[in-house]
Amino acid sequence: MQTQIKPCAKCGAYPYFDDINPFAVRCQNPECPNGCDYVAHDANLDALAQKWNNLQSRTVFSLCVMIPGELPSLNQIIDADRCNRFVGAKLKRQAMNTVVPYLPRTPLSTPVAVDIHFCSKNARRDPDNIAAGATKIIFDAMQRAGILENDGQKQIAELHYTFSIDPKNPHICATFTPVVK
Repeated sequence: MQTQIKPCAKCGAYPYFDDINPFAVRCQNPECPNGCDYVAHDANLDALAQKWNNLQSRTVFSLCVMIPGELPSLNQIIDADRCNRFVGAKLKRQAMNTVVPYLPRTPLSTPVAVDIHFCSKNARRDPDNIAAGATKIIFDAMQRAGILENDGQKQIAELHYTFSIDPKNPHICATFTPVVK
């Protein structure tokens, strides 16, 4: 890695790099407002270091949130609601609690363009059901955490989905890019 790393603009601690793929950079201080949850991802360590430095300089860049595992599909949410409204509410609450630890702690400036990549463990679930259920859960969790003021069309300017399969590492990677007005 060639790029000189800047300390965290909020607490002064230097970041650490996770060796997950894609690589992630996080603030070391768990008490920091940037926190360990403020994560950028990239396949190249130099590009990742540059993204971290841009964040500390408060220049615009894309924020990528990686959520391990899979979230309930739209069909699973509907089935739970049909069973009993309390079962449906519990499923959604549990899924949102799964997402919250991976979200940044500071609000996003809106509007944003959102690219969500779903990496499933198999091809059994329909892409539209995967996207609808997970998107609803992610955006509602972001609203509850105060990261998004709302998840309406004024805040979410664009929404794009991609899909792949990895039986060993299912995950969701959501990239939020501020839209310049």
